[in-house]
Amino acid sequence: MMTLETATLLQLSIIIPVHNAEQYIERCVDSFIGTFNAFSELILIDDGSTDDTKQRCRAIIERYPDWRIRYVYQANGGVSSARNHGLALAEGQWVYFVDADDFLVNSAQLFEPVVGQSVDWMLFRTKIERAGGTDSAFGLTEDGDYQYKMAKGLFLDHYYQNVFFQSCNKLYRRAIIDAEALRFDESLRIGEDLIFNLQYLQHCRVVRHRAAFLYVYEIGHAEAATSTLKPQWFPVNLTALDIIETQLVAGITEVDRAAYTRFLKQYVRTFFRMLIVFDQRTLTVPERQFIQTQLINLERGLPNGTSRWLGWLNRSHLAPVMLVGLRRLKQRLK
Repeated sequence: MMTLETATLLQLSIIIPVHNAEQYIERCVDSFIGTFNAFSELILIDDGSTDDTKQRCRAIIERYPDWRIRYVYQANGGVSSARNHGLALAEGQWVYFVDADDFLVNSAQLFEPVVGQSVDWMLFRTKIERAGGTDSAFGLTEDGDYQYKMAKGLFLDHYYQNVFFQSCNKLYRRAIIDAEALRFDESLRIGEDLIFNLQYLQHCRVVRHRAAFLYVYEIGHAEAATSTLKPQWFPVNLTALDIIETQLVAGITEVDRAAYTRFLKQYVRTFFRMLIVFDQRTLTVPERQFIQTQLINLERGLPNGTSRWLGWLNRSHLAPVMLVGLRRLKQRLK
């Protein structure tokens, strides 16, 4: 049973935003409750559910009366609002986010006394399960501690390994979140995790990557968050790039210059892929103008001679037109 003494020594706060997750929330909690300990708390933030989610959460609390589990209802405000509400309530030294329709494996590792005083962020590998049985994963494949402020090129190389884009399956030091008043941007409906992570990373001394799988992210059911490309990704990427350039890799040395060039080239390819996805019915004129400006800015950051074709396309205002044309040609050839 939780005592007053142990309550003051809370090590971990697990925050789960829940919205119409009656089919999944019990599976999610059951996946780690067996290794839950008296130094942890679980915060269930019901984001305006209209199904049986409240009853399922109440059943969880009744089934595990010895554990510190809180259920809080709020009017629907989105996942960022729910996570921020959870952060306001959290009392643990560390914070860990889980989505209600996902679940944990090897969860005992989450409750180990894992981090020393120097480690400010811990990232685990994530397994992606898709409908039809196709699996993949993201996260670094070897354990390692990194000081990205001292190894900026390494950060840039890790960026496109998809390790900073999600908030789930990561241990955050709550003292940093509180000291810097960090919160998820509730105005964003996509990319809010990436912006939060880049803001948090600015205050980290050591980032620890673990090769162990700890989290299973499902794609394919109706309630799953999808990675469908949306126009909102354009301004999010602009914000991310600004944080990276002004805060995370400012003053980059010549040693890391090659990594910086690779990073910018990848950004160019990313924006081109975005353009190909949208045709003129879904991509507005301001969005096309924004992308064109962004590509010009990226071009200026590349070494001379590496992007003449890109510069010509931008200066002739043909990049959006040509890429929309490629999109339509691809559709006709299907």
